Amino acid sequence: MSGVRPAILQAARQLAYERGWKAVTVRAVAARAEVAVGTLRHHFPTQAELHETLARALVDDWRLDVSAIEPDAPAEEALLAFVRAIVPLKETDRAALVAWLVRHASALGPAEDVWNQTTLGREYGDVRTDLRIVLGWFKRAGRLRTDLSIDDVSTFVLALAVGLRLLLLADDVGVNDDTVDRIVLHAARQVVLT
Repeated sequence: MSGVRPAILQAARQLAYERGWKAVTVRAVAARAEVAVGTLRHHFPTQAELHETLARALVDDWRLDVSAIEPDAPAEEALLAFVRAIVPLKETDRAALVAWLVRHASALGPAEDVWNQTTLGREYGDVRTDLRIVLGWFKRAGRLRTDLSIDDVSTFVLALAVGLRLLLLADDVGVNDDTVDRIVLHAARQVVLT
């Protein structure tokens, strides 16, 4: 029984990525997870609880364990690790890139999905918070340019990551995983002091 809850949550995650939050209903998730509705209700008594648990899981999908980055690690490597945590590898995780785009289209497209907009906002906010922690280490150690604020650099790095995700989806632009690493390292050298 221990694997049932994660399987239900994974089914909900897939539906949210593929078709948006409105598709994450108790019946649809139960069908995708191949469990009875009663079994789903045992683990998630209400649809609201299922949605809230899913929202937390989606935020966690994006978050980097900042404790995995050493405060005295080279700044370029730390920023590369950060971006790599939120930019899936094209060669191995194209499905995650496509799901990310579909989710944004669902949240922001013609049939706006308010719940999805809210969770995306929360995800981006949490990622920026994580990034600000790492940048704060650099600033206190004198390794961040003094003419740049932590907020500006965190926005820059997040925008770079989002843009790279989009470019990785376009096969004809010549952007691959190695290109991403080179671009991120170049960008990092513009904001950190070595």
